[in-house]
Amino acid sequence: MPLGGPHPQVVGKPCSRVASFLLGETQESPIVGWQRDPLRKQGQAIADGYLRFDTEIIENSRSLTKSMKSKLLKVANKFPELGVYEFKSLRFAEGETFDAILQIIAKGTYDWIRCNPDECKKSHYKGGRPQVTCARMGLDAEPGLSFLPPQPNALGGGGKKRGREADDLIPSFSPTVPDTDWEHAHFILQQVYAEAVAQDATFLVIQCGNREIIGVRNRKHQTLHLSGVHEFAATTGPSYVQVHVGLYLATILDAVERASGLEKLTKVPATWDDDWNKSAMRKSRQLSPETLLALAHKLPTVILHSSALHTPTNGKDLHFLRLLTEGDRLGGPVMQIVKAIQTNNSERTYQATLRVNGQNLQANVYLKLARSPSNRAMLLHEYHVCQELARKHVRGVPDVIGCFSYQGPIQADDGMGSDPALDLNILAMISVDGGVPVTKEDDDAPKSFVRLLQQIHQSGYLHGLIRAEHVLVDGRKVMMVSFGHAAPYNSAGAAAELEDLYSLLNQGRKRRRHFASPPEKAVVIESHTICHNPANLFVSLTSHVALIGRMLKEKGIRRVLYEEHEGNTRFTIHFRRGTRAAIAFSEHWLQRRPDELRRIGCEVRDTDESVASSEEIEVQELAVALLSATVAGSRSPP
Repeated sequence: MPLGGPHPQVVGKPCSRVASFLLGETQESPIVGWQRDPLRKQGQAIADGYLRFDTEIIENSRSLTKSMKSKLLKVANKFPELGVYEFKSLRFAEGETFDAILQIIAKGTYDWIRCNPDECKKSHYKGGRPQVTCARMGLDAEPGLSFLPPQPNALGGGGKKRGREADDLIPSFSPTVPDTDWEHAHFILQQVYAEAVAQDATFLVIQCGNREIIGVRNRKHQTLHLSGVHEFAATTGPSYVQVHVGLYLATILDAVERASGLEKLTKVPATWDDDWNKSAMRKSRQLSPETLLALAHKLPTVILHSSALHTPTNGKDLHFLRLLTEGDRLGGPVMQIVKAIQTNNSERTYQATLRVNGQNLQANVYLKLARSPSNRAMLLHEYHVCQELARKHVRGVPDVIGCFSYQGPIQADDGMGSDPALDLNILAMISVDGGVPVTKEDDDAPKSFVRLLQQIHQSGYLHGLIRAEHVLVDGRKVMMVSFGHAAPYNSAGAAAELEDLYSLLNQGRKRRRHFASPPEKAVVIESHTICHNPANLFVSLTSHVALIGRMLKEKGIRRVLYEEHEGNTRFTIHFRRGTRAAIAFSEHWLQRRPDELRRIGCEVRDTDESVASSEEIEVQELAVALLSATVAGSRSPP
């Protein structure tokens, strides 16, 4: 986290390339890249740049060791980007202030100065996180600038402030401004370290002209180690770049250590399942979000408390048991849905807050409910598809916490006992939040979604329903959800899904060159019949397809190619409407063909595959107008 202006072109990008090489990557593409813009909009200051990992290059690298690959992939998963900020400029400071900073460092001890409580406001906090440190800076803009703290609120008229007793004492505070270089330097160091802790920085650089002091944090002891003064002839020379390469490596290795530590926290002790109530861990400390999530994948029961859920009025607090769990372990630890907001009425989908062992999981989850037999079957199918894709290591599918079932009676509305007619059979699936629907601002998302859909196809499935609400993005991560309509893979369906995805991702984009368009499809009909009139033969072969006349008349067919080779006749039909028209024509041809055409081949191919490879074969183009007239003549009454 440099305290001064880094130079993205002469420092950021070169340093990231050298750091990639020193980590073990010898290929041309760096595993760590320098990016100017963040993955997501942030409420905090905009960074000078971001170190971002390319997971695809890491996975395919032949020079990285297996251990380094594993570590870097963990970092990319936990910390998609590492920011380099400029949160305070010392360009206004005089050399005496920097010398005073050096004297304070040489002293070895540091005296903290408490800030005025009236300076801290609620507006400084967004989403429960402080946006500024509120640490005093003193003269931090121009020499001689006065600074007066806000006056305490008057007690007259509104009475005393809520929550403050009459005998509470307001800490004393002097409104005078520090006017010495020593005090000014003291305040600068105070905010530098406070900001570094608030932003969880690995390192910081205090810069004044060509002089720099480098600070490295010790997280374990919460101390700041500061170096001596480094003087550089220029901030673009080899020695300067060498220092910052070392800082980038320190940041990456620090992130590796932190990611490994977070992974260890997710390993739940085996004793918790057996004797949870006696576990000392339950009373001694709060569990990390990763630990809670790992525990959620194991717990057998979830209770639905929220009144917003689509259950009968008297069906509150239902205990759902995880599928394939023997016996109802209601006496053990449970999960609870304590708040739910419906996001998709047609799919009974809710964004919910999951509480595990009395602690809210610090991540949104999605809850799906199904009551009718058809909806239960669809949700159970979606659960099995997600599990199968996860076993095949397909990234970008929902992380399913579990599928849970409730079967049993509920109280009748009149309170006179249970009514068998009101017995419930509900299925619930809980998964981790995958992000928000993709927008036209997500420039990097299209290629990632295409790769993800291709991986799903390679795993033997079609998604089944490509919609905007089913393609989600969270930073650099992309996800496809709602696999209730998933079907076994077939080439025609895969081509149609890719076309739907391309069309969806291109909506609203001024430029449509974010990725290559899908290959154009054509229908190829092959026959052993040789005829001197290709137009008549084409019409006789396709006369049973009701679509052919309309497609020719409305110019839905762009061209028809005819060729003869080794006793076979081949017609290649190119459509103006892309893949869907080709698939529709092929399906109509296969479904309605008469018995005498059973041996005639008809299939959908890419256009480059449908053209004969031999240069000796003469390919003729049949006039579409002639074909249209021939079809019309064959159907006219005698």
